Amino acid sequence: IWWVFLPLAALCGMVGGIAPPSLPPEITPAWGAWLIGLVMMPIVLELLFRSLVHGLLAQSARISRPKSPILLSWPLVGASLLFAGYALWHTASVVSLALILERPLSHLQPVFGAFLLGLVLGVVRERSQSIIPPMIFHMIAVGTMLAATHIAF
Repeated sequence: IWWVFLPLAALCGMVGGIAPPSLPPEITPAWGAWLIGLVMMPIVLELLFRSLVHGLLAQSARISRPKSPILLSWPLVGASLLFAGYALWHTASVVSLALILERPLSHLQPVFGAFLLGLVLGVVRERSQSIIPPMIFHMIAVGTMLAATHIAF
């Protein structure tokens, strides 16, 4: 029953671990930026991390089966760590190292959120045995993050 992880995916979105990259102002109309951030980025990231990376890691290690009591597998954790590494790289490309070292918790929160989201999406991928549910969960998490950002500010 992989769909029970949907609230966790939304919570990870609120933590802010999946902030879409800032888009250049040349992308017009504004719905184009929303389409890229809300639909295209989750699809691309899921194909990269949950399909390619997880698939390559699963060739040398076992993954959990849909009815297994064990939720985490080594390929799942490895893909989640690389997903968090992507978030760290994204943060470092936007914020200077001096600012990260000055306030590490606020700048590393997206990395922690990305790791948790990666774990949730990995469990959904292994339980559903499909890449489509993690894509949908990722889109919902991004939508939650964008809604929380616009409501808070």
